[in-house]
Amino acid sequence: MRRVPARVKQLKAMLQAVTADAAPGGCNAGFLRPDSVLALIWITDEEDCSVSPDHLEMFDPSREVLGHLGLRCFLHPDLLVPVDDIVASLRAVRADRPRDLVVGVIAGVPNDEPLCVGTGDAIARCLGSPGMLETIDPAEPIHIIPSCHTAMGLAFPPRRIVEVARAFGPSAYVDSICKEDWSGAMAGIGGRIAERLRHPCFERELPFDPAACATSCFAVETLSDDRPCEEDASCPSAGCPPASLHDLPHLPPCRRPSSGAPCDPLKRDLGLAPTADGRSLRRCLVRQAPRTPAGDACSAPAAHGWFYVPPAAAPVPPCPELLFTPGAASLLAPDSTAELRCFD
Repeated sequence: MRRVPARVKQLKAMLQAVTADAAPGGCNAGFLRPDSVLALIWITDEEDCSVSPDHLEMFDPSREVLGHLGLRCFLHPDLLVPVDDIVASLRAVRADRPRDLVVGVIAGVPNDEPLCVGTGDAIARCLGSPGMLETIDPAEPIHIIPSCHTAMGLAFPPRRIVEVARAFGPSAYVDSICKEDWSGAMAGIGGRIAERLRHPCFERELPFDPAACATSCFAVETLSDDRPCEEDASCPSAGCPPASLHDLPHLPPCRRPSSGAPCDPLKRDLGLAPTADGRSLRRCLVRQAPRTPAGDACSAPAAHGWFYVPPAAAPVPPCPELLFTPGAASLLAPDSTAELRCFD
């Protein structure tokens, strides 16, 4: 990241890529498929400068009346394409399937500002953060004061790009390019995509017992820190004996403290996983939703969680897939990772 004249047009470039360039004969022809989830991801250290087609003089060095090239987008925002127009054009790309459009932003939001990290509906106050205000640097009046720094260079307030992310609400995720570790950003963007994948097929079938309507696989979520697994009031963690990955597949059962009856929490603590940098990350076992045989098929899940659908019963066979019960996809934190551990 370095200081250069702000001539980048990230928003218009993305729009061009998924409209004109994606049309028949374009360089991206065939990229857009009717059954796909479209993820629009910006990785940038600068603010957008998508100039209106009527004002190409913005990049004419001889037009000194417009100011220094590196400040023109800041000095003349009225000559840029309105953000609302960009948003409307991007929405039109998926007008028939708006839920299948995801926005990801890794840009120059301050890396120490929680108001600027998260989904589009959670960063409403980001633009009011002091680090997001565009201010001319008094020491170098041909530049804007950076919003964040790294060993590689500088980044600047991406106000217009954040506005786009806010417009897409929970379908968008924003994080800082100045963070040394991008795993949280990737997990947040990936989580938005995963929630929209209706038929994530496995390459091979999982072990499945039709008599129990269950697979001998276990879904393990690893959180981004050592915070506790989310509590389940119907099966409190106090009733679960200590357990770890090494106890799979034969976990000691949890019991309700009030009655001693066995129970299965939505998430169960599997202890801490050490990392190479000395941190400890919490592991949580995510419940496989219980189902029972119903003729030649399986009943609907009796509780929240995930469940496996073998190819013969999948809506789009042959497609072995893992599904969440309605409303349960948010069980996986946006900054966590998940894996399946299977036992024959």
